[in-house]
Amino acid sequence: MFEAIRPLVPEVAAEVGVAVAGSFGKILGDELRPLAVVGDGAPAVIADRDLHWVYDERAKLLPWDLSPGYLASFAANLGSAYTALRVYEVLDQLLPEVAGKRVLEVGCGAGILVVELAGRGAAAVGVEVATRGLAYGRALARRLGRGAGFVACDGERLPFPDQSFDLVVSTEVLEHFLRPEVALAEMRRVLRPEGRLVLSTSCAWSPSEACMHMARWVRPDLQVESELHFDKKLYFAAHERGAEVEAYKFWRVHRRFRYAQLVASMRGAGFDLERARGAVLDVPPHFHLVYRYVLRWMLPLVRLIESALNLVGILPRFGAVSTCFLLKPVARGGPTP
Repeated sequence: MFEAIRPLVPEVAAEVGVAVAGSFGKILGDELRPLAVVGDGAPAVIADRDLHWVYDERAKLLPWDLSPGYLASFAANLGSAYTALRVYEVLDQLLPEVAGKRVLEVGCGAGILVVELAGRGAAAVGVEVATRGLAYGRALARRLGRGAGFVACDGERLPFPDQSFDLVVSTEVLEHFLRPEVALAEMRRVLRPEGRLVLSTSCAWSPSEACMHMARWVRPDLQVESELHFDKKLYFAAHERGAEVEAYKFWRVHRRFRYAQLVASMRGAGFDLERARGAVLDVPPHFHLVYRYVLRWMLPLVRLIESALNLVGILPRFGAVSTCFLLKPVARGGPTP
């Protein structure tokens, strides 16, 4: 995937003014640095505007190959690139034919999938709250001469009429919504009766999550794999640039659903599950570390293991970093045929 996009990644990044390559050691070090304000706890309510601010600032201040990961598929480290690109590859296996279809991506990040699908003949539109991501997508589409559209909006309030799209796609976004059930309902609303929703999110049992929960017994301020997540990386990046921002604004949501509960929520929103496939074998103590420094040399073997576990239906529920779903619209809360 992304063959036409790959050579343009650094040029477009320079045009938009974002950092593609970052220091993994810096990101890891910031996560491990003690931070007293984490102990104050999350605010009682995270406001939409504060959450939007977090994602907009992440896109401005953090390296895109690591965090927020908009361009992680193009990272120089093969292991790090695999953890992002593999999700797109598995998602692509579930996509129906898009030529001549109206396609919406909810939470499009830097717009690379929107531009990719536009290149396959889709009338593709991406929505996103991070303005720098939208700027990147527009610049990339312009350079490739592809008619992709980009709209700044929240996925919980899509500015489109009912039944506007043949296909809705959402990649690694649902877990970040304040109200994921509202986002699912909005995706259902704008989808045509014969359309499809293809999305990926974290919902399989995760050894990385289990290890990080145990690590928090010793270091309660560790935020990796926590549902209410104080963004330490963004906090340190902002303060290193002299920004005076109150600590409560750095809280965000990064939940890991439970597979059965998520499928029930999907059905409650008016979807029926057609297929599910796991992507990226989760390896403790944390998959980002292991892929970057160990499994980068064994990726063909990892692919074989993933394929075998998907074949027997295990990986979508147990041991996948992300699970990809193909869903069709049905009557809300209706029974599975």
